[in-house]
Amino acid sequence: MINFKNINKLYWINHINKKVVKMSKEKTKIVDSSKQEQLTMIDNIVIGTSELGNKRIVLTTMIINSVKSGKVILKYKDKITGLERTFKGLNKITNADVRGFVNCYKEWLGVETDPTWDSKTDTGKERLRILKDSFWVALPMIKVGALQKNKSGKEFTGNKNSEVFVDGEFAKKYSPNPMHSKESDQVTMKFSELKKASQNYLNDKDTDLNSDEIASKDNSFVSSIKKLTRTINASKDELVLKEQQAGTEQAIKQLEIACVKWSTEFNKVKQSNMTPEQVARLSQKKSA
Repeated sequence: MINFKNINKLYWINHINKKVVKMSKEKTKIVDSSKQEQLTMIDNIVIGTSELGNKRIVLTTMIINSVKSGKVILKYKDKITGLERTFKGLNKITNADVRGFVNCYKEWLGVETDPTWDSKTDTGKERLRILKDSFWVALPMIKVGALQKNKSGKEFTGNKNSEVFVDGEFAKKYSPNPMHSKESDQVTMKFSELKKASQNYLNDKDTDLNSDEIASKDNSFVSSIKKLTRTINASKDELVLKEQQAGTEQAIKQLEIACVKWSTEFNKVKQSNMTPEQVARLSQKKSA
């Protein structure tokens, strides 16, 4: 079979009957499945309650591989200067840079106009937060090239891909794990260790990429409540279908009791820290 182009159409010659056959664009189009895999992984993290470290380290590795392979070029236009900033040309990054690169990556994923990815929505805000968190870990790894494969060519190890292989010299210098301070060609790290090692690398002013800023901290308690709220809201459709699992009603009632107790205790602590004037104003509002 001989392939050749004619303007924007592809043809091939069938040597059996010597006919020229037109090939459809759909057959020649190569779909990048990694984009959908990453979008699915992000959503799994948004709604997940377990194995989040595993999922985050897989997502971060996907991002690293996508950038290093040249599938996406990290760049954005600075709103203040109007100049284009590229990751390749930077040796110092800020939160603004990370936001710009995340938006660039969001466009590559094909969700830049998706309303469910809008930062004004709860789901969109959470998706972008997850991407930013992964980017703060991924960018140093891309710059220094510390992420590795083992001798068998595998990227992951541990229970359900919970760890990655990292250069031993990098780990010795930046890992928070004391076990990594020993001489070793290669070590394995969980997401929490990789995240801290990346932060330590960025804090080192002698590296090829450093920063005076840090990733925004996630309040795990608040994050858990938000995820639970989204799960409860999403399950309301199942109430109509009467497909609730056994014990759901009792679990919701227990949650309601816990929430009321928490709010009561919160108000007690809040009022105990009030000045007499603030307490008086609060009493007036209640009696009004």
